[in-house]
Amino acid sequence: MKDFQENFECFFDVATCGDIISIYRGRPIWANYHPDKLVLPAEILFNNVPSARGAVLHYIAKLVHETVHLFFSEKERKEGTGKGVDYTNLETSVKQLISTLNSFKGEIKTKTTSPFPLLLLQWLFELCADLSHQNHNRPYFNLQRPLPSVLLKAFQQMPCIVDLLSLMENIFTEMLNSTPEKTIQTFISAQKAFINNFDWITLFIAESFPPNFAKILLKNGAEEFHAFCGELIQRPTCSTSSRRIFWKASYLFRYF
Repeated sequence: MKDFQENFECFFDVATCGDIISIYRGRPIWANYHPDKLVLPAEILFNNVPSARGAVLHYIAKLVHETVHLFFSEKERKEGTGKGVDYTNLETSVKQLISTLNSFKGEIKTKTTSPFPLLLLQWLFELCADLSHQNHNRPYFNLQRPLPSVLLKAFQQMPCIVDLLSLMENIFTEMLNSTPEKTIQTFISAQKAFINNFDWITLFIAESFPPNFAKILLKNGAEEFHAFCGELIQRPTCSTSSRRIFWKASYLFRYF
């Protein structure tokens, strides 16, 4: 019990060192921590206290944000301006934590009605959209929003994002097989909520998933998707929205 309490306190000491805003405005927060300190307390809490999983996911999201920020910062750093930040330990920690999350996809196959797979999918969508929101106007992208394909290609240079997208693909595929209607609704809800920050994920899903995704979308989510397109047309930015509709439709229905 004492060891668990120590890990509990250690997790919150580390997890509350900073927030997403401070990640992008200040010095590195977690880059110099040893992986054991970043990973072990979080894994113990995640595995033993299901009600704390949301807090652990929020913590992992912050580590991913810092990893992505440091990657872009290194790419943007001019030659001769000093030594960059070594964030190898941070990358290692994120990889291990994402691997831990991947091991929980088995909950989808069980007969229990665990809410965690849906929570995990929602978290993945929100995190990926927020990564776009925080990084799309960096000097790396010439201070303007890049095309979804450019953003996806840039993110896929990072091992942590490759692992994150692999986790998303695994979870999404398992949930399509077990609860297709709920999965499609979650996907469309994310599109509605995050709009252009979600375009690179829409592109990833369209290019990565097998043709049966389109069939399931038609069967379970076509009406809702069409309603979503109708909402976009009614918005003041009609021309931009219309282009976005055709762009999304061309990928979502590419297999029809």
